[in-house]
Amino acid sequence: MWTYYGHVDAGLLRERYSSPTGLSTVTVTMEGNEPGEAGPGVVVDLSVLGHPAAYGVRTDMTRTGSAWVSSVALVPESPEAGYDDLRWRCGWEPYIFQGLPSVDPAWVLKIDRTSGALLGIVRLLDATLLPDRQPWEWRKDVYDRILWRAPVPTPPLASAEWLETARRRDTVLFYGPLDAGSDTPADWERLVCVHAYCQSPTACDHHPPRRTRSMTESIEQYAEGAARSFVELVRALQDRGIEYPGQAHSVHSYLTRCAGELRTAIELIEVSVQQLQDKGQLMSDYRGEPLDDVLQRFTESSDAAKDLAGELHGQLSTAYSAIGRVAYKEQPAEQQSSTGS
Repeated sequence: MWTYYGHVDAGLLRERYSSPTGLSTVTVTMEGNEPGEAGPGVVVDLSVLGHPAAYGVRTDMTRTGSAWVSSVALVPESPEAGYDDLRWRCGWEPYIFQGLPSVDPAWVLKIDRTSGALLGIVRLLDATLLPDRQPWEWRKDVYDRILWRAPVPTPPLASAEWLETARRRDTVLFYGPLDAGSDTPADWERLVCVHAYCQSPTACDHHPPRRTRSMTESIEQYAEGAARSFVELVRALQDRGIEYPGQAHSVHSYLTRCAGELRTAIELIEVSVQQLQDKGQLMSDYRGEPLDDVLQRFTESSDAAKDLAGELHGQLSTAYSAIGRVAYKEQPAEQQSSTGS
């Protein structure tokens, strides 16, 4: 039996909890395990959540390659905070001057996109527990690192430009350590960073109750909405294309999920049709083709479609993993001069 302990921070989920501050311990078990049956096993030590390293944050815009990205500088506020803490405890990589590193989905900036308030910088626990799962399958409210939490009741606010850039990319660049009141690090060789996701509790952590949604939308409307969204994605790719590998990484993550859900949807439709047949509620239409022949053709083609969807999911997963290891290379200075930029 493997039992793990994570933490929920009420201060990072203000739309969910009335309490503005405080940590509560939650038990997190792997699939197939029941908390009440947790016996001797391996427990992950998450005492790092109470680590004495303290930071302040400062939002700014950082130029990487040919574009500006929203960024957050980490300013040490305790002796334990600084380069060694960010590099070795947090695992951040040396700062890349030539471009933007690949997105690390384990690291997340909690942000209220409506007010522009920064809520916290966290590392998701499931990045450690379930590294083989896709990031969207990780729990969004259980952490094994809480690097920074916003002060209450006055969290720092980001500018409209910063928020708009973060919204377009859904990512933000963390870097540090940076001395208070300084725009540049004291030692460039001791500057580290991580390319993280932005996550809004309102947008990402809340989902309307399934029962309410099913009462207001039909199955056909869901299918039409999915098709319409995919058409809009294709049009956006045709019009704007991909500017950074991080964008391709994000799009591939959602396409991979769609492929997985596609196989499940086909299977559920097949099961529903079989249930209707078992109840004697099906008949041939006006063309008069034998019902058994039609249903056999439907079943065979559905099974083939499920196999293809499964293969598509596997290939997209491989592509998603590969593009996640590609970083953006800044345009050489001599090429910028020759193009007049």
